[in-house]
Amino acid sequence: MEQDAFPRFLRSKAFGNLTPISALVRLVLGLIILWIGLAVAFALIFLDVEPKSKRFFLFIPFFFAVLFLVSHQYELDPILVFLGQSETTPFRTLTIREPYVRKLLMGRAIWVSVLVTAFMTALTLLFWAVPGHRL
Repeated sequence: MEQDAFPRFLRSKAFGNLTPISALVRLVLGLIILWIGLAVAFALIFLDVEPKSKRFFLFIPFFFAVLFLVSHQYELDPILVFLGQSETTPFRTLTIREPYVRKLLMGRAIWVSVLVTAFMTALTLLFWAVPGHRL
């Protein structure tokens, strides 16, 4: 057991801080928020809303959608990691005390944050740059 189950258990807790149920909830919320953000973005384009700078507010739904979707994919919430927390059971957190686990999670949380920022920026700029056309 020490050579088979225990190392897998440590890897599962050292590489992610979400439970499977919490990750699934994030997937559902991320998809719903992404759908809402895309619907608003297309509405702003097809209604040719002026001034065009109003489209920059699309970063809000895109940020949350991408954050939830990437958190689901990596089973890691960077906000919880930056606060020093990890989920033990769905939606219940515990402080991360092990320095090695904290270091691993911090590195992965920084990577997830970079991904979220890149995807959110790309989506926002894409829908900002498209010229409006009143249908």
